[in-house]
Amino acid sequence: MLSRTARRVIDGRHHPLVKELRRIARSGELLSDGLVLLETVRMIEDAMGSGIEIVKVFVRRGADQRAAGILASLSPDAAVYEVASDVFDGLASTETSQGILALA
Repeated sequence: MLSRTARRVIDGRHHPLVKELRRIARSGELLSDGLVLLETVRMIEDAMGSGIEIVKVFVRRGADQRAAGILASLSPDAAVYEVASDVFDGLASTETSQGILALA
């Protein structure tokens, strides 16, 4: 599904990025380097349209075409992580996740 070659895979809940994303989603705080978590397709698209740099993207394995469209529009410098579905479901603070998160 994900055509981006620089993709990384996260299959476990104990991955350091998973732990950090869970903490950020629950607290709403910024990362120490000033990055913020974007939890919806719309927020990510709006950020990209405003010229805000997307640094990392986390996509649920098997995500829909809208997520694929975002990946195709990313800067080559953005890191993309494909996350196992069961792991991804514990990341977002939204009730119904859209299958994609980003740090910007």
